[in-house]
Order: sequence, then C-alpha cells, then structure tokens
Amino acid sequence: MPCSYNFNIPVDPIELMKMVRGLVLQNGGVVIGEIPNVHVTFPTAIGPVGGSCRLVEGNVVNIEVTKKPEIVTCAMVREKLVYYITEAVKLYTQQTRAATQPEGQAIT
Repeated sequence: MPCSYNFNIPVDPIELMKMVRGLVLQNGGVVIGEIPNVHVTFPTAIGPVGGSCRLVEGNVVNIEVTKKPEIVTCAMVREKLVYYITEAVKLYTQQTRAATQPEGQAIT
C-alpha cells in the first residue's frame, strides 16, 4: 500500500530538490525526471525504498512512497521524511546565506 504525504516546503522546492538529487545519487540511489515529477529509488539496510515527488502548487510537494519493506509503516516513513526534509532545508538555508554574505564576514 502506498504512503502519500503533502509537505509545504519553506524554501524554493525546485532548488531544494536539486540538492536532494545529489544526496540520493551519492548514497547509491537513482533519480529519474525533473520537478514537477521526479521518481526516486534508494537502498536501505532492510530493502529498497522508492516513490515519486511531485510539485503540487506553490511550495507544496507531494511525496508518494510506492515501494518499501513490509515491516516499515507509513508512519515510520513520514517520520523519516520530516527529518530529512528538515535537515535539507537547514542545509539549503545555510548554503544560501553563505552565498549572499560579503567575503570575510561570518555567518551568524
């Protein structure tokens, strides 16, 4: 049974997905397509996870997990997605702020 979630992303979802794409590929995953429709598959210690990410409107992204190990519940998937999205937004925000800081100034 698929797990489907909508997330309101507080930063540019297209730029964030570019960052996430790199992380998925670095960790042995596969990314097919571009926003607004991206299909992702990646390995885990207990089996592969796969699904799609679709830009619904504005900054709302729908993530549908269509392949996961049987022992993993949709609640567990949602918990992990919230964690990863939060971390990605933090990293994106830090990189964006660093890129806009004048040279030699510390980021606070």
